[in-house]
Amino acid sequence: EIGKDVKIPPGATVVDGTGLTAMPGFINPYIAFGMSRGGGSGSTPQNLAFDEFNPALDIYEDLPRTGFTTYGIAPAGGIISGQGLVMKLNGLGKEGMVVSKSAFLRIQVRADSGTKDTLRREFEVVKKHVDADLKYEQDKKKYEEEKKKREEEAKKKEPGKTDEKKEEPLQEPKPPAKPAARLLALVSAMKGEIPTVVHGDNPGSIAHFWQVMK
Repeated sequence: EIGKDVKIPPGATVVDGTGLTAMPGFINPYIAFGMSRGGGSGSTPQNLAFDEFNPALDIYEDLPRTGFTTYGIAPAGGIISGQGLVMKLNGLGKEGMVVSKSAFLRIQVRADSGTKDTLRREFEVVKKHVDADLKYEQDKKKYEEEKKKREEEAKKKEPGKTDEKKEEPLQEPKPPAKPAARLLALVSAMKGEIPTVVHGDNPGSIAHFWQVMK
């Protein structure tokens, strides 16, 4: 708490703010402190920056002096690098510092055909899963609506009266096959459930990425 008249709980540290200015901490949404350099041309969307995150590094002792208190840390890796984390410099240890283990998916693009081939291959597989999930949800909704309609009509019928026209039995739609475990984060990103950060070092790399998107 901040103020002149606040209730101070036992054991609390009191900071005399006379002559000082209190302000919110800044946010740095995209850094790679503590991560290996990575690289390569593979696709590892299942990779977590959290697994490599080490809050005991000296850099995390110095960072609060910069005024930044919250960081988005990008994973090292290839073209589809993996999932970045969000952490706060609160000194509560690895689990306590990390706000989200899967805050965003990082894609690192280069101006070469290998990047385009990898992205096209992965995107095409994932898009089929996304489309299948969407169709299943639509079919399930229609099934539930028709089921409810028939149940309501059955309640209105006179006892002992049979239908002149027999309806086709309802078939509940079956859920589609699940994607491979390593692709789950990429599926979530394509559905818009987690943000995607696309990293390119030059205009050519971004142009290649948009060719894939088209």
